[in-house]
Amino acid sequence: MVAGGIVEPDAKHFKLTAHEGSSIFGIGCNPFLNGEFKTVAFELEMSFHDDQSLSYYQVTMMEIKGQEALFEHIDRNRLKRV
Repeated sequence: MVAGGIVEPDAKHFKLTAHEGSSIFGIGCNPFLNGEFKTVAFELEMSFHDDQSLSYYQVTMMEIKGQEALFEHIDRNRLKRV
């Protein structure tokens, strides 16, 4: 997967995305994942804070074999430099 977007050099907040079938910022996978846990969309939001921490919010949408609905996996955290 190659996620990307347009971001200003001094941005403190930005979003990167990737989508299945896109030739730019697309999603590729191996045969096993394609058949069992296929990623169809990915989004990552990053924020850099004045206290030298960063936070992220990541959403991955997957087709899981045997399930009709898309599975939405969300991961978020805030990391602080020590």
